[in-house]
Amino acid sequence: MKSVVLKENFELAYSEEQPIPKPGPGEVLIKVEMGVILPSDTYCMSGQYNGEFAFPFTPGSEGSGTVIENGGGLHGWYL
Repeated sequence: MKSVVLKENFELAYSEEQPIPKPGPGEVLIKVEMGVILPSDTYCMSGQYNGEFAFPFTPGSEGSGTVIENGGGLHGWYL
């Protein structure tokens, strides 16, 4: 899996190939079909958003897709 990440100097870059994460209890794995960048994401990417971030991080926290794996647990089964 590849993703776009924001580095500490607020530069966007492609990440190296990473393994697909396994969902834990109460989590699901989603195959993202479409992701969006919101105004708050653009503020983060330009360094204008207050808060602490663990760099590198992937901007964009909303999207839609298909659940492809369930990590178990009540919340995971509900989703």
